[in-house]
Amino acid sequence: MSGVDKYRTYVLSLFLVCLALIIWTCNARLSGNERDRQALLAFRAKITHDPQGALGSWNSSLFFCNWEGILCSKVKQRVTSINLSSKGLGGSMSPYIGNMSFLSEIILYNNNLQGTIPQEVGRLFRLKVLSLGRNALEGSIPDTLGLLDRLVSLELFSNKLSGMIPPIFNLSLLNVFNLANNLLQGSIPSDFGFALPNLQKIQLSNNKFTGNIPISLSNASRLQVIDLQFNNFSGPVSIDFGRLLHLQNLVLESNNLGLGGQSDLSFLNSLINCSSLKILKLGGNNFRGSLPHSVANLSNELTMISLADNRISGSIPLEIGKFINLIFLSLEGNRFTGIIPPEIAKLRKLQRVLLSNNRLSGNIPASIGNLSMLDEVHLENNELNGTIPPSFGHCPMLVLLELSQNNLSGSIPSKLFDISPFSLKLNLSQNHLVGSLPAGVGALKTLVELDISENQLSGLIPTQLADCIALNSLNMQGNFIQGNISQSMKKLRGLQYLDLSRNKLSGKIPDFLETLSLKYLNLSRNNLEGEVLKKGVFANASAFSIVGNKGLCGGIPELQLPRCSSHGSHKHKMSWVQVLIVISSIPVLAIGYYIWLRRRKEKPPSFLGSKTYTSPIKLSYKLLHEATEEFSPNNLVSEGNSGLVYKGKISSPPDNETFIAVKVFKPQASNQFITECEALRNIRHRNIIKIKSTCTGFTDINKKFTAIVYDFMEHKSLDRWKHLTSTSSHNEHCMPQILNLGTRINIAIDVANALDYIHNQVDNPLIHCNLKLSNILLDTDMSAHVSNFGMAKFLTDLGSTSQSNFDGFAGTLEYAPPGKKLNRSASYI
Repeated sequence: MSGVDKYRTYVLSLFLVCLALIIWTCNARLSGNERDRQALLAFRAKITHDPQGALGSWNSSLFFCNWEGILCSKVKQRVTSINLSSKGLGGSMSPYIGNMSFLSEIILYNNNLQGTIPQEVGRLFRLKVLSLGRNALEGSIPDTLGLLDRLVSLELFSNKLSGMIPPIFNLSLLNVFNLANNLLQGSIPSDFGFALPNLQKIQLSNNKFTGNIPISLSNASRLQVIDLQFNNFSGPVSIDFGRLLHLQNLVLESNNLGLGGQSDLSFLNSLINCSSLKILKLGGNNFRGSLPHSVANLSNELTMISLADNRISGSIPLEIGKFINLIFLSLEGNRFTGIIPPEIAKLRKLQRVLLSNNRLSGNIPASIGNLSMLDEVHLENNELNGTIPPSFGHCPMLVLLELSQNNLSGSIPSKLFDISPFSLKLNLSQNHLVGSLPAGVGALKTLVELDISENQLSGLIPTQLADCIALNSLNMQGNFIQGNISQSMKKLRGLQYLDLSRNKLSGKIPDFLETLSLKYLNLSRNNLEGEVLKKGVFANASAFSIVGNKGLCGGIPELQLPRCSSHGSHKHKMSWVQVLIVISSIPVLAIGYYIWLRRRKEKPPSFLGSKTYTSPIKLSYKLLHEATEEFSPNNLVSEGNSGLVYKGKISSPPDNETFIAVKVFKPQASNQFITECEALRNIRHRNIIKIKSTCTGFTDINKKFTAIVYDFMEHKSLDRWKHLTSTSSHNEHCMPQILNLGTRINIAIDVANALDYIHNQVDNPLIHCNLKLSNILLDTDMSAHVSNFGMAKFLTDLGSTSQSNFDGFAGTLEYAPPGKKLNRSASYI
């Protein structure tokens, strides 16, 4: 063989080797891709319920990297992320998920997954985020999770997991460790803080943990949130908080901490260096002793302080006035003595103050009326004296005032009712108040509970009390109130509990009492006389009491009262003259009734749902495209299952600008667009979102475009406004926006009005089927507007399912009532 032939043979051999390597590499890559695809199909096979159609794109007609919720690496096309949060998925997790070796995050938060967490998850050595919170997973946490040395966030909260915390010694990069709201037990490993030096949040609340809180947490110097409430941790708190300079939330409520002697609270001294501290909740433990003076040096950023239900004694520090950002102060259920510091009036942001069940004395500071944000005040069961400050009437947000079980004297100030709405409760019972109940009480039209019992009040029941039409409970027993039971009280149609016992009431039992929906009535120890009624609450001997009224007779047999005398039974008979007048009046009444009927027929009906529409403005795709700055992500307000909502701005004459909300529907949500248009076409109500315009057409790239335009709601949806003490947020480290109680009640009334309208006041009743916080919008005045009617059902369309044999539930999973069996055949639009 010549040199040339040898060279050609060498080149050919080298080419064949390279070709073999290329083919092998391609096959290996295809094998890896196919393994990911098969693992995803195995995942889908374990999903038994997909109400939103999230896995509808998971089929062979589409490359798996383009399936909904899936992200792949750009070069190797391997699956790196599964994100299917809040899709309502039911079923279990497939163990084949462990075959997707390039996965860096698994986010299945807020679904309905059951079964156990597969051990195979521990094979995903690239995994950084594992978020399985708010599901129904059970069993123990796999030990294999300790092998995931790149893990940054582990969120398994709000499941049914049991057992103990698994070994986590290799998770040194972990930032978030959230196992709250489970059934876990045992103790936190003593070297927890050494094993997880980069930890920022530890959340183990609402479990069954015991033992001490490990001192090693001091080593995790980046900690921002420590939430261990509602467990059974015990012993002293020995953490050196001085090293946790970034700490924002310290929540240790409802444990068994303390029992360390008179210095139980000495650890508060080390909190002085935590300049970012916002929430301090230590209530429901066994801390004893007095508050150290160093408390005055805690962070000015504090918005919440709760030391309730401990054994803390001494006085409330005067320095409490320095916490100018405080919203919530709870010191109830302790052994505090001394006065309520007048410095509390400096807390201008304070909304809720709870000082009840202590041994506080002295006067209630008059300056408390300067706290215009107050919505709840609890001062009951103390030793307070003096008079009730009229300044409470200057607190426009105050809905609950509890001053019972004190030594307060004087009269009830009429100015107390000048401004304060008291839409929930006013309790002045068990004091030494004198005088009468002021007529101004009638201004409390939304008051639910009024208790002025066990005082020394006198006078008549004011007729204005009947203006408190929302009253559910009225307690006036143990006073010197006299006169008749006012007939005006028949307007209190919502009254269920009425106690007027041990007063000096006289006269007959009024007939209207048997027409009220009373569950309990106590008229005992008065001077009432006449016949006892037999209907309503009077038909049940165990639901009412009339003992101690010597002039009563009749009633149901169980009362064993004497029969009423028939004397005077004829005194109401009409004379022959009266009979003649009545007979002669019949033709006149008949003629009047006939004329009224004729006029009624001629008069056009008017009702709340009148279909007198204003013409909607005409908006094109081009105009909406410009109004939203080309549907910029900066203008994105929210994202739902049916589409995206953008904020837009359009010009309207003369030289004005109007803000609008543009809901752009996804292609697969065309049915929801039609349903929402049909639902809102025939309804008009101040608490239901109004359509300004619709737009159907095509975009610049010839894609179908469908949108509805509404008025823009400045305060957006209700789910952005969290409860003050909420711990269920996915981002618990963020401070919630806060609604005072009065605003919450007004929002509830607005929503109730909207539902009553669509259920009972329109020609074709409508069921919303998707009512939740994100679908309740708030305008500038915080008035609520129900929105998103894409899943609505007309009652006539439900047919027989609207009757009693309708056992299923057609609507979103989160809107199903507790324990309601879902109708698997129901249509989910």
